[in-house]
Amino acid sequence: MKKLGFFITSLMLMSIMTHANHANVVHTQGVDMPLEKTPDITPIQKAGSEINMGKVGTLNLGDGLTGQINRAIVAKDWQSLDELLHTYQSSAEYDPILYQYALGAWHRSQFNHHQAIAVYRQMLADNPDFHYVRFDLALMFFEDKRYDEAKSELMAVKPLLNADMQALTERYLDQIDKRNKANTSFNVNYEKTDNVNNASPATQVRWQGKTWKKTAESLPQKATGVRYGFDIAKDKQLRANHYLTANAGIDGVHYWNKPEYDEQTATLGLGYKYQNVRGNVSVVPFLNHTWLDDKPYQYETGIKANINRRISSKLHVGAGVQYAKRHYDEKRLAERYDSDVRRVSASYRYVLMPSLMVFGGVDITDDDTKDKEFASVRHGINLGVLGEMDNGMGGRVSVRYAKRKFDAPEQLLYDFVRQDDEYYLQTALWYDKWQYKGFVPNLNINYRKINSNMADLYSRDGVQSFISVEKKF
Repeated sequence: MKKLGFFITSLMLMSIMTHANHANVVHTQGVDMPLEKTPDITPIQKAGSEINMGKVGTLNLGDGLTGQINRAIVAKDWQSLDELLHTYQSSAEYDPILYQYALGAWHRSQFNHHQAIAVYRQMLADNPDFHYVRFDLALMFFEDKRYDEAKSELMAVKPLLNADMQALTERYLDQIDKRNKANTSFNVNYEKTDNVNNASPATQVRWQGKTWKKTAESLPQKATGVRYGFDIAKDKQLRANHYLTANAGIDGVHYWNKPEYDEQTATLGLGYKYQNVRGNVSVVPFLNHTWLDDKPYQYETGIKANINRRISSKLHVGAGVQYAKRHYDEKRLAERYDSDVRRVSASYRYVLMPSLMVFGGVDITDDDTKDKEFASVRHGINLGVLGEMDNGMGGRVSVRYAKRKFDAPEQLLYDFVRQDDEYYLQTALWYDKWQYKGFVPNLNINYRKINSNMADLYSRDGVQSFISVEKKF
């Protein structure tokens, strides 16, 4: 029987060692942006008419097609490999095992894991003693988010590998166990704001020659306090790439000097997710309930659908739609503000280098309240950059602009439709070496400015600064 060469062991070991944590995640501080590497593919050795396994040979890098195929795999020259494989099928050098291995490697490099897995499964059906091919198959299952199959293959092949590869197998098994567990995160922030009530600083309202003086309570109020959040999420694999996804969380803010603005929101979601090496699609019904000053304030029931897609190793794009019914607990508020909320969004992230990426997106939100005076449509656009240096210092800066237009004229004072221009700046800075048991402090400064055509009532700006401490489990 033809066998795989020992070169698959040695070079695979070198490449896989750097590949063991194949999904490196930059410190995103609220922006979930994994930086996926292109899978590392190991060339195989052909010695004469045999592809050897378990003994050392000389890698064929000659001028023949076999050598060219191996060189293409070593250099990750996938375009050339594709062309070579077409020629190789009809050449005198043709060997079906070399062809299958290289074809599977090419599919894997193109993130066509479904095809690559099928090719490697056929290889193992014909040659069940190709243990390192089985190990490679397990890694493809891992990359394709098929963790149950990956674990099964790794457990089966582990006793048949050498000591170094067994240790590497344990690392992958540990990663699978971690990914199958619930993900929890906790954060707490010291917060200071100069406009907790989102009020205009204008002390008077002027219209058509008349002037009204505002009360002190209707002017911007300063507040200090603590903001907190706890979230737990779990994806349960049902079969292959199909998952049940669930999440729950609570977040809120408590102001020491303005407890009437204390707010808490509980969230619960349960739905379906399909995920693979190229991205994911999810549909999740959800429920949110908010309390204001420890009293029930509003709740939402709805459904959201999201799709995220890897275009290349550097570019990821996403889109989402959401529909919710918002209901206020207090009757007088419900009669005016109960609404149907519809939202669509699109986003991207692009990796400039392993430690630096840009991200952005656009969104439209339609808040269709019962009282059309308060119904509005908001169009937004955002752009940001996130980076982290080798020494652990990192930061994020993002800007956002939104145009909000209401549906009907204001009834109390003005007789025209309200329109707002909204500007946002968010910054965060952290240093990973300043941590305690995984808790990393972050310095955050946010700025918001709203220009309204009803300036005396709604134009405002404000700075929010806080130190947050976060940890993911």
